Amino acid sequence: MYKRKCKEQDQKELEIPGSLNMIPEEFRKSFNKRAQEIGNSKLKIGKKLEIQKGAVQDVFQYMITDYIGITGSVNKADGSVRDVTMIGQGNGTMKSGADIVLAIGLVILSVNPDVPAS
Repeated sequence: MYKRKCKEQDQKELEIPGSLNMIPEEFRKSFNKRAQEIGNSKLKIGKKLEIQKGAVQDVFQYMITDYIGITGSVNKADGSVRDVTMIGQGNGTMKSGADIVLAIGLVILSVNPDVPAS
């Protein structure tokens, strides 16, 4: 019979399951700063991200455009962003496709502040 030993250190690692080392407002500001750096004022998170309480983790969702949305999970233990997912479905135009690609880049740049935008 296999028995798993649970160490105190293992338990501490499970309390905060991962972090992007920023709170939701820092993510929003970083995303908007990166959008400004590439000269795209339409792809911005216009208002404070509303955090919805969950049983295990909290989440936020925001529609950047009619066809691009982001969602993220927030650690209950410290309020940090755990992950961000971007969802996009173009409307068949070249512009909507380009906006999706730009938004992917903005998410990547916003969670990696040391990476230059150019």
